[in-house]
Amino acid sequence: MTARWTPTTGAAACVRIALCLLLLNGCTVGPVYRPPDVATPAQWRAPVPTSAATATDVEVLASWWEQFHDPKLDELVAVALHDNLDIQTAGERIVQARAQRDEVAGARWPSASGTGRAYRVKLPDSVGDLTQPQPASGTAPASGSSLQLPSYLNLYQLGFDTSWELDLFGQTRRAVESANASAEAAEAARRGVIVATLAELGNDYLSLRSGQVRLAIALHNIEIDRSLLELTRSRHLSGMASDLDVAQANAQMQTAEANPPMLRAQILQSSHAIAVLLGRLPESMEDDFPASDAATDAGTATDAVPVIPAGLPSELLQNRPDIQQAERELASATAAVGQAQAQRFPSISLTAGTDFVSTQLDQLLHRGSWNWDVGASLTAPIFEGGRLAANQRAAEAAARQSVLQYRHTVLQAFGETEDALQGYAAATAQRTALGQAVLSQQLALARATQLYQAGMSSFIDVLDAQRSVADIEDQAAQSQQQQATALVGIYKALGGGWQPTGPRRGS
Repeated sequence: MTARWTPTTGAAACVRIALCLLLLNGCTVGPVYRPPDVATPAQWRAPVPTSAATATDVEVLASWWEQFHDPKLDELVAVALHDNLDIQTAGERIVQARAQRDEVAGARWPSASGTGRAYRVKLPDSVGDLTQPQPASGTAPASGSSLQLPSYLNLYQLGFDTSWELDLFGQTRRAVESANASAEAAEAARRGVIVATLAELGNDYLSLRSGQVRLAIALHNIEIDRSLLELTRSRHLSGMASDLDVAQANAQMQTAEANPPMLRAQILQSSHAIAVLLGRLPESMEDDFPASDAATDAGTATDAVPVIPAGLPSELLQNRPDIQQAERELASATAAVGQAQAQRFPSISLTAGTDFVSTQLDQLLHRGSWNWDVGASLTAPIFEGGRLAANQRAAEAAARQSVLQYRHTVLQAFGETEDALQGYAAATAQRTALGQAVLSQQLALARATQLYQAGMSSFIDVLDAQRSVADIEDQAAQSQQQQATALVGIYKALGGGWQPTGPRRGS
């Protein structure tokens, strides 16, 4: 029996071929990505401060700066989230990564292009000779029987071509998977920039306010030293104090007067740093922090009750943007291994085209000028000089590096958090001790002054007490800043400032 081709059998064969191609197109080579398992400690070894606040962990981390209850700091954060240049740059990297992903994803679909050509061809003389009829042997050519062709020929072509490379072994799918992970890594990187920027802004602001508080303390001590100098001069005129007492009081005041210039420089430097973080000229914010606000703002900021949702160490894997970025980069590198492996397998491309060709422009779209073509091609690498194998080995090495980098990032995050918690505990203990020392030293100064005025003590005792008060008050102010800065360090270590459930304020 002879099989006959009919439209029905032809359609069935086309369906079977299409199904086979789709099945082949669903095969994907390469390793299947699974997030790596990383051992995490059961709990933090450093003491974790507690608070009576009822806010959830995510809410606190999302807007940690609000725990300082400082409207000026809230305002600066809102501006930084919108205008900071590093955050904007990171946002553009996300746009770039997504565009690159879309470009790679476009390879999954057929490509089509239209062509149009118009050109003029010169025919060689030999073509004209071949088209002339040749006379029979021994006879003369018939008169007027030759065919004359033009020396030039116009050709017009209008066509449409399409091609589709079947993704038999998942090369394109792996490329899209890698590009998707890279885009997600760019998003995590932006969140990391936000965390770092807000922490830096908080530290600069605390440094500025601390500098203003220390400047106020220094100026107050200068007034005390000036009053003490006047008192000593008065006692010298009455014969109750020596020239040495006057010289020592004057030296004490001059020493105190040497501190304000450096503190003013610190305040200006902090304002410059804040301005840059807000995308402005450094000098543009020198007048935005009145010294009259220093005591109130610095007091509320550095005396804030800490709300530290330290939680379990394993929660860092979800909170830290740098860990998320490293994990996404690992996913991208793993997919790149499959992409490199798929390049070593055969590929099939389907092509189809149709066009109109004519020597007369007005005849171009007529039916007689139409032609078409369809085809398929199979390409298999046979000898590439080891290039494809080397490319796969390089991709596998890059994936192993990403695994190591991910583990390093996790360990670094644990270390930074432990250090931040320890630093906060130490700063808190130091501030408490210095606060008590300030009270004790102020009482000592008052008693020494009373005894000196009554002639029961030497002026050296007063100078020593005054010098001690100035030193301990300055140390207490610095300790106050260090405690607040350590608190910011905890929020940064925990990855605070980007969580989507919190207020984003223009981010």
